[in-house]
Amino acid sequence: MLILPCREDHHNLAHFVNTGIVSPDLASFDLGRTKPDPKGYRMAVSQMGLTLPEVAFVGHDAAELDGARSVGMPTVALSSSPDAAADVRLDRFEQLADVVSLQRPLAAAG
Repeated sequence: MLILPCREDHHNLAHFVNTGIVSPDLASFDLGRTKPDPKGYRMAVSQMGLTLPEVAFVGHDAAELDGARSVGMPTVALSSSPDAAADVRLDRFEQLADVVSLQRPLAAAG
């Protein structure tokens, strides 16, 4: 599963949505929590019916990536500053397909 930084980034999901890999359905404002509040990450994952290690946060902001890491989520830094800590670093959104498991549909939240 993936959590993306904001609903505006969901336009980048067209490839994933069209193949049934991602179903964008949550946003931080829907949860009443803003990133990097740890409760927001936990609430999003809980609403997906998953555990924190099963959901990766994709983002470029170092504080948001740190927030996700602080609750035990895998992180993917996308075109981020060099000081942003993450499990995986990508330069372009299109590279995300290379790190996503295609074994089951993904949910995206922002």
